[in-house]
Amino acid sequence: MRLHIHRAAYRFRASGFTLVELLVVMAILAVLMYLLSPVLAKVREKGRQTTCLSNQRQIAMAIIMEVNGPSEIFPMSAEVWGLVKLSPELLTCPSSVEGGNGYGYNGALSGLPMAAIASPTGTIVTGDVHPGLPGNIVNSPDDYDRRHDKRFIASFVDGHVKLIADPPTPDSVE
Repeated sequence: MRLHIHRAAYRFRASGFTLVELLVVMAILAVLMYLLSPVLAKVREKGRQTTCLSNQRQIAMAIIMEVNGPSEIFPMSAEVWGLVKLSPELLTCPSSVEGGNGYGYNGALSGLPMAAIASPTGTIVTGDVHPGLPGNIVNSPDDYDRRHDKRFIASFVDGHVKLIADPPTPDSVE
């Protein structure tokens, strides 16, 4: 008895995708990436904001620790950045377009005793500033850099840090 094997049953078929199927999948992935890119950009900015909030809290705490020393007087503008010995990474805002110190000290606090602060929750200590601000000392609301979705991050005398749109005037310490 002889078995007849039909050759068509053993025809080799390559397993895999055709070029058209591969192109369709790539097109779908491209459309999904296009739709998700704004969401991913917002998530990245939120991460940078969180890092900036943390940086400014640490800077404000270092300045306030200097104030809580024997004199209980805020550091002078000219010496504040020399007094707070912080790593350069803490002084750089991740959303800043330029490196270097991206934060500014409220010049109105310079040499002021802590007891003169009537509203610690409303008095800014540090905030995001424009690159190249002389001495990184804030003397006007225009010195703040609204780099976080048209707002800026500021630290306050009581130690809290938040994202704000309109700063109180730095020369009017409450």
